[in-house]
Parts: sequence; C-alpha cells; structure tokens
Amino acid sequence: MFETTKENINKWKLIYDNMLKSITYYNGNEKRLLLKNPHNTGRIKVLKEMYPEAKFIFIHRNPYDVFNSTKHLYNTTIKSQFLQDFSEEEVNERVMHCYEKTMLAYLEQKQGIDEKHLIEISFEELSNNPMECMKEIYTKLDIGTFSDVNDTFESYLNKQKNYKKNAFKPLDPIIKKQINNRWKFAFEAWDYQMN
Repeated sequence: MFETTKENINKWKLIYDNMLKSITYYNGNEKRLLLKNPHNTGRIKVLKEMYPEAKFIFIHRNPYDVFNSTKHLYNTTIKSQFLQDFSEEEVNERVMHCYEKTMLAYLEQKQGIDEKHLIEISFEELSNNPMECMKEIYTKLDIGTFSDVNDTFESYLNKQKNYKKNAFKPLDPIIKKQINNRWKFAFEAWDYQMN
C-alpha cells in the first residue's frame, strides 16, 4: 500500500498554506475562508494540525446516490482528462475505492475534531430545507449571526429555483450488491437503508 512520507506531507502543508494565504490576501484579509474541497475529507488530521480552530461541515448522502453522481462526474468531466482508456468496470472500481478510502479516513479522523467544530448534515436535508440547515450550521459552529446573511441566502436560493437535479437510471443489481458489501459502513454511519 502506498503511504505518503512525512517529508511530502510537510511540502504539501507549505504549498497549501501559501495558497490559502494568497486567497485570503486577495479577498482583503477580512473574510473567513470556506473551502469546498472533497479531497480534504480525508485530510482532517493534517488540517487540524495546520489550523487547530478550523471548523468542518460534512454533508453525507445516500451511498446509492453517491455512486450514481460520482459515476456521472467521471463520465462527463473526469474521463476527458484521462490519458488512456478505462473500461466501465475500471471506472466503477475507481468510484468504489475512492469513496471507501476517503469515507473510512473521515470516520477515523473526525474523532479528533471538537464537537463544536463539526456538523454533519444530509444532502437531502440541505436540499429540502436549505435555510433551516444554514441556520443550524451558523448556530452550531458559531460562525456569525445568521440574520446578517439571511437575505443573501434567500437571494441565492431564488436564483436556483429552476435548477434540475440529474436523474439516473436504477443501479445494476451487481453494482448495488458491491455497494452494499463495500460501503456497508457508510449506510450504518449515517443511517441509510440498504435495499
């Protein structure tokens, strides 16, 4: 199994910290950075070492939907960057492996986060009740007065009214069985029903 060396981790920390400082400087040093970076899901330990007061918002989703959505991302975006051809089975395995590795790392590393610095919400809850979720995030993480940003969120949501989520065909039974076996831990961690 490949393991990142301490030296490479330290190099990454330096580069990442410089990038975040540049972004902060560009934004006038006044705003708290909000990073939406799925790769950071498996980097909690390193991020906590770098930024002890960092706060985390984790949005979980039904594993079947995760598979469909990630596979769609591979087929519509990531595949265009491949330097060689991959079979559908190879792409399926990559989706399975990456989710498995990332989520298991997250579940292990989240134990090191102070409960006042982490909130977990479901994608469905956020989709169905966005304003309530945002208020809960602001309150739990103590990141500001929600009433100060309420109008901004309302305005954004009004612009998204016509947004249509992707619709996916039902999962192949063989793929569903693999998801049930390999991602069982995720169904259990976030209380999703297997079928």
